[in-house]
Amino acid sequence: MLPPDQPSRLASSRSNLAGPESGEPLRVWMLHQYASLPDEAAGTRHSSLARHLVEAGHEVTIVRGNRAYNAARDAAPVDCPPVQTIEGVRYVSLPVQAFSGNGAARLLSMLQFGRTLRRLARPAVRRPFGLEARPDVILGSSPSPLAADAARAIARRLSVPLVLEVRDVWPASLIEIGGLSPRHPLIWWLGRIERRLYQQAAAIVSLLPTLSPHVTRVAGRLREVVHVPNGVDPASLRPLTPPPAFAHDRPFEVLYTGTLSPANAIPTMLEAFALLQAANVPARLTLVGSGTLKSQFERTVAEQGLQNVRFEDPIPKPAVPARLEQADCLAVSLLDRELYREHGISLNKTFDYLASGRPTVMAADADTPIAEADAGLVCRPDDPAAMAAAIEQIMQTPHEQRAAMGRRGRALVESKYNTATAAARLEQVLRQAVGTAPLRLAGRPSAMANAAASVRNEAA
Repeated sequence: MLPPDQPSRLASSRSNLAGPESGEPLRVWMLHQYASLPDEAAGTRHSSLARHLVEAGHEVTIVRGNRAYNAARDAAPVDCPPVQTIEGVRYVSLPVQAFSGNGAARLLSMLQFGRTLRRLARPAVRRPFGLEARPDVILGSSPSPLAADAARAIARRLSVPLVLEVRDVWPASLIEIGGLSPRHPLIWWLGRIERRLYQQAAAIVSLLPTLSPHVTRVAGRLREVVHVPNGVDPASLRPLTPPPAFAHDRPFEVLYTGTLSPANAIPTMLEAFALLQAANVPARLTLVGSGTLKSQFERTVAEQGLQNVRFEDPIPKPAVPARLEQADCLAVSLLDRELYREHGISLNKTFDYLASGRPTVMAADADTPIAEADAGLVCRPDDPAAMAAAIEQIMQTPHEQRAAMGRRGRALVESKYNTATAAARLEQVLRQAVGTAPLRLAGRPSAMANAAASVRNEAA
């Protein structure tokens, strides 16, 4: 908590909270290089979690880079101020160089952001951003391990606890997905950072459901990892509608939204639709998004003469639900990697798909929310024939059965995979880290947990 010589600006709001079990409001810094603003065409996990925390009386600042992941453009409009408040959440956008892909430019961007972050430990550097008062707790997110390590350094300098959020398992992801040798010097260096983070964090949360054994092994001691999965923002849920009736006078639209990258196995989807075209199956794949390999995929489609594949530009996050509802079926594909089997998966788009009320075809060898909800079909990864067969099977499924798949998916996100429930869980971890309340993942709920329960009751 704040030392006596730095009174909290939250003092006036603390008396307004209902019930002593809620605890005192916290001043939280979320440090995440690729955090998005609420209306950007990217995952908005942190903006949603932060908004829920603010609604519960906490003060939250998100410190991010001003350029989007996997894009060579500003993440916000060029006239976006370095500090702005949206829905009660303060966003601090630090300048980072443009990069594209996963090469040296991205590493330099990580280094730059991490170096700039570390300077926030100095009061004179924080002051222009309105961060004069120290936080009670810092959440460091690991899509960039260098930013997470900078969060660790700041927390240590300011004598506040660090809650580490593990989104990607570095450096294992670079080995299994990026193709780097385990003996590469970069792997050794990132491995040291990973070990240090796991050992020194006051608490660890992860989007991945089965990460605890890995963290314990790397840290060299027992570490509990609290699962805080991705999910949909209840505020974004639209009235549920059935999928459009399919008639053979139009193509059966299969929609993908998100980054067009090798990790998302776009080639598998393209090959699957090449097979469907050869078999005269009236299905069409629409890829909505961007990525460094988009032009390469467009060339592949042109060279192979795929008339049943088209591309659309990325759309802002608030526009995604309406676009998903226009499709007959949704698709997502992953590579066949031990990483997913060992630690599980938690893709943002999967929960957006479930919320849309449309059936989903997913190529993955791991436990998935699609299978959990029985909201579509799961097929083998890296197998275009299996994906083509699954899509054709969905096409032949009667309309009412496809609608039932969509309803089951929607019910799962309303009851389990939503940001209100995730924020309630995160709030408990943050409180445990600062020592203001025991870690209580079952039993008497906090005020945030009560709010999450009300969301589920309204949905019911």
